[in-house]
Amino acid sequence: MRGGLRGRADRLRSYAMGELAVFGGDCADCLLPTGSPLAGALAAVSAVLQAVRPRPGRAPELTWPLIGRFGLARYLQPARSG
Repeated sequence: MRGGLRGRADRLRSYAMGELAVFGGDCADCLLPTGSPLAGALAAVSAVLQAVRPRPGRAPELTWPLIGRFGLARYLQPARSG
């Protein structure tokens, strides 16, 4: 069984597409095949964040909570030194 981010890319993309529908993103149909499941998932997450950002009262307050709901926060943390 594949683990990590690549292993759950399809679920991540599916969840992101659902969130995109909730936030009314207008670029769902611009998410063309990207060549890999992980790239497609990250493109969908990016589309959600783009849909949230221009709305007053939703950004940036929702950006990090959304990233956390997607399970991406640990991948976006600064690297530990040492």
